[in-house]
Amino acid sequence: MWRYRCPICKKMVENPNMGREDVKRIATKSIYCPHCNGRLYVEESGATVDLAGALVNFFKQVGGITISREEALANYYEDIDEDELDGSDVPNVC
Repeated sequence: MWRYRCPICKKMVENPNMGREDVKRIATKSIYCPHCNGRLYVEESGATVDLAGALVNFFKQVGGITISREEALANYYEDIDEDELDGSDVPNVC
């Protein structure tokens, strides 16, 4: 069973169908909290991080830039989509 506390709404989430191997499989990906629908980043340890909050804090600390949570997530996923869609890492199997 995998348990974690949502860093956004502070509620405990229990997922009895997920074991250690399942958590490793989803590590470095994002999931949604079933209570607040907030987007969370899963670390390899199984810990969850408020993705938008982490991005907002990073921009504020490193560059002194203040952005909204929504803008941080939109820019983050826009960059990921561009990287995944360019096809440069897809092997040619034909």
